[in-house]
Amino acid sequence: MQNLYAASDRGEINDLIGYSKINPYDEPCNAELVTATQRSYEFFGYEWRLPLWDPIYMDFWEGVERKYKINQSLYIETLLENNWGGVWGNITVNNFSIASSRLRSFREFTKLFFVFFEKRVWHQFDKKFFAYFYDDTAATAIVPYRETFFDRCGARNRNSWITKKYLNQHKMRSDT
Repeated sequence: MQNLYAASDRGEINDLIGYSKINPYDEPCNAELVTATQRSYEFFGYEWRLPLWDPIYMDFWEGVERKYKINQSLYIETLLENNWGGVWGNITVNNFSIASSRLRSFREFTKLFFVFFEKRVWHQFDKKFFAYFYDDTAATAIVPYRETFFDRCGARNRNSWITKKYLNQHKMRSDT
């Protein structure tokens, strides 16, 4: 994917996707990045759409009462009410909990060390050292835990490990 465009075009592309307007000391919200990044398609002459940002869709969610937007209330109520296939009788919907009581206790204990830090710092630590064990899909299991523990690249999520494995299998550079 290298050299898809001339080096002289980089400034124009960066302007199109908004990188030149981003303050490096203040992370933009995901919505800003997504919409700005979509503009790169325009550079190559393509049209783009964000269906979940369609005005009709947005108007719908604007009209939904707040109580239905909290804790997946509308989603859960719809599943239980319609109960397609009759599977939601006695199953708790999206009941997240860490199965191992030892891991759960140790994780809660380590939170004490982050009381005086921002939540972001705890979430980074939690993601790096504990998420491997409570990932429902077990997608991170494609690499040994020690590899995630000693990771210096700063993997964002399990997709980083999947991508790294793919690049290594195809003998492509992965900046390990």
